[in-house]
Amino acid sequence: MKRISSRHTYPHFADFRTRLYPMAQDLNPQGDQICKGLLQFHHAKPLGDRGLYWLKISLANTAGQDKSTWAERIDWVDANHDLIVDSGLNPLDGERLWADPSIDEPYVFLAVAREYALATQLDNPQHFLSRTVCAMDGVTNGMQLLSLLGKDKDGAIKTNCSSLQKRYDLYSEVMEAVIKLNNEHALLGRQEALAWMGKITRKTVKRAVMTTPYGVTPRGIATQLVKDGFCEDLTGRKGINAAYMRDLIVESLKTSVKAASTIMEYFQDCAKALAAQEIPLKWITPTGVECTQAYHKLSKTRVMTLMGEFSLWDEDATLGLDERKNHLAASPNVIHSFDAGLLQCVALRLKHDYGVSSTAFIHDSYGVHHGQLDCGENAVDVLHKVIREEAHRIFKGNCLVDFRDHIHSYAPHVELPMPPAQGDFNIDELLNSPYFFS
Repeated sequence: MKRISSRHTYPHFADFRTRLYPMAQDLNPQGDQICKGLLQFHHAKPLGDRGLYWLKISLANTAGQDKSTWAERIDWVDANHDLIVDSGLNPLDGERLWADPSIDEPYVFLAVAREYALATQLDNPQHFLSRTVCAMDGVTNGMQLLSLLGKDKDGAIKTNCSSLQKRYDLYSEVMEAVIKLNNEHALLGRQEALAWMGKITRKTVKRAVMTTPYGVTPRGIATQLVKDGFCEDLTGRKGINAAYMRDLIVESLKTSVKAASTIMEYFQDCAKALAAQEIPLKWITPTGVECTQAYHKLSKTRVMTLMGEFSLWDEDATLGLDERKNHLAASPNVIHSFDAGLLQCVALRLKHDYGVSSTAFIHDSYGVHHGQLDCGENAVDVLHKVIREEAHRIFKGNCLVDFRDHIHSYAPHVELPMPPAQGDFNIDELLNSPYFFS
């Protein structure tokens, strides 16, 4: 059998929002957990004086401890040291901690556990050459971006953009609000509320909260609840109970992050005003690229085949813009362009200022070496610094006014809504936020 090289690079393509995707469709950094567990950086880096710390953080994160503080994550690894080492050295015949149902990302955990086990066996773990990826994820990233766009203090605190040393979990807050509402309805004897008693968890609301900034509809939330199996034990009433839970989640979200929905509506209303006059929505990303959103109405073509007659639907520019689709898609597309812009700005800074060329970035998950860079600094520490500096630079101005001004530059006659007023969040706090990406 021909040997396949162990060294790969991943050319990426960008969609119209500048979001990046690897062209390789199978084994790539955006693949499933098995792919992520298999892939390592080609060039190894010594752990140095901070690498073992970040190895521990990666272990805790992939084990599902990422909602805890930094210190709590380290404590969890120290408490499970023997289990982790045994599982890393004897993945099939040992304690197999990586296969425990409580572990969120078993294959990535196993890869990092093996490095941790090998490093801790050395007299000086600083000399261990590491190849695994340390991924730092944005915390409810869509809501983070909306909070920063509006300088919303409450939203910034709840999405860990502030300098407070506490790690907030928006998913848990929404869950608690949903449980409270459900309990109130249960006391009144509502059947749907009684069916959900004791069944509402953080995971029940997580997907809805995560996808709301990206345009999920109320109907979509209900569909998610059924598809994800949260209603599977509510026989005969799946749809009714899913719709009920959807309403509770939507209501709880509006009270938890009020400013986010206002900003989303602003983007949507701008797109709607433009589409009504057959003008596409255009805006500038943080990297200076102009994005254009132009969804046209569909035309139908009937095709006769041996299997019968089929209808093919395709966008037809001659039919004009689809006002509804442009309205609904505006907010998720703008938010996606900002998370893509932040990623690209961070990648460019890492390369230009620190010589970092080995990265594994997945939208709002930024991966670098655990170890020490050639410049002598730890890669993860540098990443944390650069993420916060670039986000501060991007959001320190009034992006909502800039958005409106750009539209007026090419469509001055269109009457647009006024941008929501900026809140009182001090963007400088972002530079000292401990859990912005964690």
